[in-house]
Amino acid sequence: MPRFLRMIALLAGALLMVVLLAACGGDDGGDDGEPTETPAATEVVDGEPDDEPTDTPGLAAEQPFDSYHYEVEVGFTVTEPGEESSELITVNVEGDYAGPDSHSFTNSFSFAGISATQDVVIIGDDAWFRESGGDWTATTALDPEVLDSIDLTSADPGFLQDSDLANDFASLDSEPEERNGVQTRRYFIPKEAVEALVDILGEDFLSDTGGLQEFEMTVWLEEESDALIRAELEAVASPELLGDEPGFSVSPDAVLNLTMLIDVTQINDSGISIEPPI
Repeated sequence: MPRFLRMIALLAGALLMVVLLAACGGDDGGDDGEPTETPAATEVVDGEPDDEPTDTPGLAAEQPFDSYHYEVEVGFTVTEPGEESSELITVNVEGDYAGPDSHSFTNSFSFAGISATQDVVIIGDDAWFRESGGDWTATTALDPEVLDSIDLTSADPGFLQDSDLANDFASLDSEPEERNGVQTRRYFIPKEAVEALVDILGEDFLSDTGGLQEFEMTVWLEEESDALIRAELEAVASPELLGDEPGFSVSPDAVLNLTMLIDVTQINDSGISIEPPI
């Protein structure tokens, strides 16, 4: 399942914890320093997003564009009766890709007021990373710390393209629309269509929609490559949707809010370049 759909599945609870634990392990990056240009990253070999990389360093997954900039924003808040909303989780990713094998991205993560950042640059087989604005460390693209940071980035082979996803969405109604400088197909999924979407994408999308009060998702896929150009999601749910997932102490009357945005811009921009940070 593509990364943005996994983020949507945060509403189910289990995948929310997966993202949380991954971020605690160093998925987040700071935005404090150089390089401002997009650094390069070796792409992970084609396969499921969670597959182990092959033993062939530098073998890049196919990219739908020569270069692009992207931003990912995910927010999860809880509102208790009579209280203001409290921010539980935020995930922000911003990065660039420059073909054939260069990536640069910053991950920022906050959980209940505790925040962390991580910057990563990948160019071919080489990589550099730093945490919370510290010193850069030179390493390789297959360093576990680097690989653990690539979810929701251009170095993740399932980030923008997934043939199964395109085939699944093809059965839904869409409208042609120009978005971010390219021709796309726009898919709008309101709450009334969630059950149909679950039937198409499988139970892993939302294992239980019983607590879902509001839901609205719009996805733009490029016409030629079926690559993800933009995705927007807003959802409101009761704690029932979390099931028995540990780590969330909320009252039965609380309201859960999830927002998500993925935006891919500067597509095929020759001005995007990535250089070693040190």
